[in-house]
Amino acid sequence: MTKTPPESPLKLRQRTEEKFRLDEAVAPLPLSYGETELLLHDLRVHQIELEMQNEELRRSQKDLEASRSRYFELYDLAPIGYLTINVNGLICDANLTAAIMLGLTKNDLQKSPITQFIFHEDQNVYYLQRKMFINAESLSWEMRLVHANGSFLWVNLRALLLDDDECRIAFVDITERKLAEVSLQESEARHRLLAETMLHGLVYQDANGTIISMNPAAERILGWCHEEFLGSSSVKVEQQNLRENGEPFPGMEHPAMVALRTGLPVSAVVMGVYNQKLNEYRWISIGAVPLFRPGESSPYEVFTLFEDITERKQAEDELAHYSKELEEANTALHVFLDRRERTQKLLEEKLQLNVEELVVPYLKKLSNSKLDSKQSDYLTVLETNLNSIVSPYLHNLSTAYKNLTPQEIQIANLIRQGKNTKEIAILINTSEHTVGTHRNNIRKKLQLRNSKSNLRSHLLSLQ
Repeated sequence: MTKTPPESPLKLRQRTEEKFRLDEAVAPLPLSYGETELLLHDLRVHQIELEMQNEELRRSQKDLEASRSRYFELYDLAPIGYLTINVNGLICDANLTAAIMLGLTKNDLQKSPITQFIFHEDQNVYYLQRKMFINAESLSWEMRLVHANGSFLWVNLRALLLDDDECRIAFVDITERKLAEVSLQESEARHRLLAETMLHGLVYQDANGTIISMNPAAERILGWCHEEFLGSSSVKVEQQNLRENGEPFPGMEHPAMVALRTGLPVSAVVMGVYNQKLNEYRWISIGAVPLFRPGESSPYEVFTLFEDITERKQAEDELAHYSKELEEANTALHVFLDRRERTQKLLEEKLQLNVEELVVPYLKKLSNSKLDSKQSDYLTVLETNLNSIVSPYLHNLSTAYKNLTPQEIQIANLIRQGKNTKEIAILINTSEHTVGTHRNNIRKKLQLRNSKSNLRSHLLSLQ
């Protein structure tokens, strides 16, 4: 008789469970001892498996709690502010960063309307949020949020729909960037206004020398309109100097191209340019400065600044012409004065020679004749005056002190000869009081205010 092989534990357990599911009135089929032992063993194995699965589940739950804790830490401390908003616009949840950005606590934000923290000019965000719930859209925009202290901050905001009832808003503080953009725009506006109103011409060219922009002064000086400038390879600048017939010297490189080639600024260079609207040459002083991006060694742009110096150049030419004429006139004057000095010296020599040959011999004869005392005094004065005439004294006196009258010069000459007031009064036939008055006038005109200064000594020093 063939022995029936024992059932597997799985089939045995299934058959046993089937028996237990039978009606309670039906008595369960008895199990053999071997079947019972096998079933108990299977139950113990199954219990061990359940305990192992339970332990694994506890470990997974613990890891999940740790992960959840780390998530909330990252959520709270992230550099991005998070707000969860329901369909009615009320804040359901917020992270710590969002609360700090708004100057509040997380509890203060709970159940507060989002519009409470939106700058009054940006309230349309509420309608955008409503639109997002209706159309299930994801929106992104820049706006201003109100801080608890009343100030506002610019944020880059992105809203994402979580379900039909809530959406998540993430925002980053971009206040510094927006303020920098505003400052940059204001700076650009100021520089644009300065460039448009300045009297100097300003032209920007790229690294290839192509003109990018120019200001109105450049149009006026060069005689081109803005449209004619853009896209040109260089300014229609002639050469550094002009010949007398108006033709330019050849072979000069434009300062802007020199600055692009060398990477160095070019100082002011005087050049001649042809203004096609005025149909004339103009003189300009032009300089060029290359512009570099950070970390780059080659310029990406160059700007040239130039000034119309035509009038100044013409004034310099006229001044040079007048200076030349003045120099010629000055040379002629020196020649004339030199000739006059030689002529005067010749006349003085001739006068002295005539006096010595034609007058002095007769005075000597007259002095040897019999004269009374008064005649002798007159003869002495006559000889002295003649000597003074031929000497440079009276010339020096009249040249240095032109405000002396002829009478004062005569009295000054007698004082120099050593005559006193009484002798001078007799010789010129006047009163002593009159001579004294003349002496005081001479002292004033000779600026001898100190009464201790000797008038005769001063007059002798003029020899």
